[in-house]
Amino acid sequence: ESTVDHKLFRALRHGYTDKVREFARLNGNRILGTSQNGDTALHIAARFGHEILVMEILKHQSDLVSVPNHKSETPMHVAARAGNFGAAQIFMRPHGNGNNTGTFDDILRKRDEEGNTPLHNAVRKCDGKMAFTMIKKDPEPIRYNNKAKQGPNNLTLLHSAIIKSQFVVMAKILEAKRDLINVRDERNRNPLRYAAALGHFKIACRLSDEDDSLVYQHDCNGQSPLHLASQNGQLSILENLLHSYPDSIEFIDNKNRNILHLAAQNGHADVVVFILKQPEVEDLINSSDVDGNTPLHLAAINNHFNIILVLARNMS
Repeated sequence: ESTVDHKLFRALRHGYTDKVREFARLNGNRILGTSQNGDTALHIAARFGHEILVMEILKHQSDLVSVPNHKSETPMHVAARAGNFGAAQIFMRPHGNGNNTGTFDDILRKRDEEGNTPLHNAVRKCDGKMAFTMIKKDPEPIRYNNKAKQGPNNLTLLHSAIIKSQFVVMAKILEAKRDLINVRDERNRNPLRYAAALGHFKIACRLSDEDDSLVYQHDCNGQSPLHLASQNGQLSILENLLHSYPDSIEFIDNKNRNILHLAAQNGHADVVVFILKQPEVEDLINSSDVDGNTPLHLAAINNHFNIILVLARNMS
């Protein structure tokens, strides 16, 4: 049940600083009450991004910065989840006086009921600027996993930064905790696999340069990052990986499918044309999967007529 005065709640929601200041004056410089979710006045101001109001509340009651709601979220969690960078910056400064002084160290390391830190929320929000600022202030939360390891597939914070295409954040995470580069999800997928599948070229280059063993690792389906690049039509990544690691062209997955099978099956004509220019083309084009299908068969099954023509012209 909410214990926040309804007039105060309206003022907090709309950022009416003067009304909140007057409310505090009439209540002994205290801004009391919580919402039905356990949010304090500071949670509410942070959620709606009212920076001046956030500073006003902290001036009266700086201890609220560490008070959690019913989900164990601090106002900093709420600001990060809402993408309100200005409010988050305020919380990262030393504030208050006497026994109410707070520092960014404990603020950034607090976890909610799911084990998320404010940094987890910033990465999820795709707010690279906020995440970078948090890491610069205190890199320690990079080492924290939440209860879900950041997702249903046991993803780490590094996986999440890659999926969200946050290159700078990814680089800072690697700098602080390089061993995350070798952590795989529950399907045995490494970070490079995600970059290759999603077409994040700069990230893929950085990861393969950082640890070339990632190129040779296969997931639970027997697929390498090269397979995923081909399957998803990520030509630039495929070109780069094959240029640097030409022996990876012969990789096959658990269905005995090579990169040409996957490109043909999924209708990526530009990828098919590129692969056909490689010296290993004869082996790739004539190879059959576990069901006896060549790349030409898969193109036909999926009605990719332009690819059928290209492959047929190159069959020996």
